[in-house]
Amino acid sequence: MSLPGLLDLLYATRQTGVLRVEAAVTGQHPLPFQVSLVRGEVAGGAVLDWTGAEALMSCPPDPQAGTFEFVVRPQGGAPPLPYAQFVAEWARISDEWGRICAVIGSPSRRWQAPLPGFQDPQGRSVRAALPQSGQTLVGLSGALAQAVLTGQARPSGHFAWFGLRLEVAAAHLAGHPLARWVDGQRDLGELAALTSTGEARAYLLAELEAGLRFPGCGWVWRDLLWETETLDETG
Repeated sequence: MSLPGLLDLLYATRQTGVLRVEAAVTGQHPLPFQVSLVRGEVAGGAVLDWTGAEALMSCPPDPQAGTFEFVVRPQGGAPPLPYAQFVAEWARISDEWGRICAVIGSPSRRWQAPLPGFQDPQGRSVRAALPQSGQTLVGLSGALAQAVLTGQARPSGHFAWFGLRLEVAAAHLAGHPLARWVDGQRDLGELAALTSTGEARAYLLAELEAGLRFPGCGWVWRDLLWETETLDETG
């Protein structure tokens, strides 16, 4: 059964609980997310610790492959839209994300642009500029994409996740070429400088898939997948 078909069934039977999804995207990389339902209506969602409708709408509404698990349990929150409107908006936003990320890579990529929040000489990401923007994530990303298309923005070569520093005491992927560089001092940007941005990205994604968790891991995972799909190795 497809995800839309399952959601329709849960709506028709007025189920309350959490639908856990592991969607296969971008060359079969998994994207874990969940949908919260209250009497069949979509009341929220999350990509790991990135929560809310904005997080859910960044996910594919009709993945070509994956696994689903529905758990019946009480859920709070009010549906932001009636079911039919929500799923239509989810499909629209998902399509919009595809167009936007084909231009900017992901909301984690740092840019210099004549837009509020992007004028730092080192560049800023949509993620960093968002809190002061007064816009939605997809809205600000779309504005940046337009600036890129009109030649007003240029990438700095850095990403928001470059600042992450993996704890040396944590279990890491044994035998991975980059694991030997993890010492609790170097951040991902330094790992990228030692190897390449593409290799650092692939390593962090592999660590997440193997169970690595940290504050912000949800949006990092989502952005890494967008980048994997749209950017070349040196991205």
